[in-house]
Amino acid sequence: MSMISVKEALDAVENSPLQKIEEEQPLSSALLGNVLAQALISPFDLPHFDLSAMDGYAVKFGETDEFILLEKEITAGNGEEFILSPGEAVRIFTGAPCPASADAIVMQEQTEVVNDRLKVSVSIKSGQNIRRRGEEIKKGEKVLQKGQLLNPAALGLTANLGIDKLRVYRAPNCGVLTTGDELSSPGKELTPGKIYDSNSYLLEAFLSSQNIKNISKAHVPDDLALTKEKIGEALQKHDILLISGGISVGDYDFVKEALLDNGVEEIFHKVKQKPGKPLYFGRKDQKFVFGLPGNPASALSNAYLYVLPLLNRFKGREQLHLERSKKRSQSDFQKKPGRSQFLKAKFSGQEVNILEGQGSAMLQSFAESNALVFLPEESTGINKGDTVEAIDLRSGNIQ
Repeated sequence: MSMISVKEALDAVENSPLQKIEEEQPLSSALLGNVLAQALISPFDLPHFDLSAMDGYAVKFGETDEFILLEKEITAGNGEEFILSPGEAVRIFTGAPCPASADAIVMQEQTEVVNDRLKVSVSIKSGQNIRRRGEEIKKGEKVLQKGQLLNPAALGLTANLGIDKLRVYRAPNCGVLTTGDELSSPGKELTPGKIYDSNSYLLEAFLSSQNIKNISKAHVPDDLALTKEKIGEALQKHDILLISGGISVGDYDFVKEALLDNGVEEIFHKVKQKPGKPLYFGRKDQKFVFGLPGNPASALSNAYLYVLPLLNRFKGREQLHLERSKKRSQSDFQKKPGRSQFLKAKFSGQEVNILEGQGSAMLQSFAESNALVFLPEESTGINKGDTVEAIDLRSGNIQ
C-alpha cells in the first residue's frame, strides 16, 4: 500500500467500522467524561414538594400586614404537615417543606418580631420565595440526552433524582507494547548501548489523561517469535493496542510481520507527514492496532492526532479531534513540500510561537508545548506574521 495523506489517514480512523459497548456504572464510579448511552428520564417532579427558597417566615394573608407568629418551626427534612390559618405565620428555613396553606415566604431580613407578632417591612407578593413542585423538572421529562457528555452538574442532577446508576459507553481497554533490545527501565543503571524507555510512560500518561483505566504495559525485545506472541496475547485482552517502535522497514523491525501473522488487517502504513511517517493502523475484528514510531515526540504527536479520535469514537463522544484555530505566527519556519508537518508550539491569545527542538526524538520542547502548528503538504514554510492553524493540545483533556 502506498503512502497516504494526513486527511486520508484521519478519514480511515474516523470511518473504520466500530461497535460501541454499553455498560451500566454506579454513580459512585468516576463517570466524569463518560457519555450517556440512553436518555435519563425523571422519575418524579423536581422539586418533589413545595419548599422554601429562603430562611424566613411562611405566612397566610389575613386582614392586616401583621401576623400572629406561631411557636413552631419548620426545618429542612421535616415531613410534618402544617396548616396556617389566615393572619398566621411560622418560622421556616431554606429547603424546608412549605405548608400548602402558605401564600408566601418572607425573608427574615424584611421582618421584625415583637412578642408574638410578626411585622413585615415590605409588600408581599403571592408565591414569593416558594419553589413550587416540578418547577425545575416534571415527572417523565427527559433531563439528560443520549450522547450527552457527563460533567459534574449532570452527575449532581442524576443524584438529585435519586438515580444511582447510569448507562454509558464503555471506554476501550488499552495496552501499550514497546519494542527494542535497546530499552532499559528508568531507575536501572544504563549499560553501554542502552537507552531509557520513555514511550511506555508517555503513552500510558496520554491514555490516563483520556480517562482510560487499567492500562497494561509490556516490552518485547527484537525477536519475531516473541513479538508475535506478545501481540497475540495483547489482542485477546484489549480493544486498542499501541505498539511503539519496530514498525519501520529495518532488519530488526518485526512488528508488521507479527501483526500479519496474528491476522491483523492493515488499513494503512506510512503517512505523508513529519513526524511519524511510518505510522501503522490496522484491525482484527473489533480490535484496533496503532504502530507508532519509536521516537517519543513522534509517538506522542501521533497519539494526539490519530489515537485520540478512535478513543473518542469508542466513548461515544461527538468531538473526536483536538480543537483547531487560526493564530498569528511569531516565528519563521521553512520546510520542503511533499509532506505535512506538525510543529511543537506554544500559543498565548492570538499569537503562537514555534519552538526550538523540532526533532522527532526531542521531548523537552514538547513538554513546553500547548499546541501543534499544522503545515500542509504543499507548504514551503511560514514567515513571522503569517496566519497558521494551531491544534490546541489542552482541548484533549477530559471534562
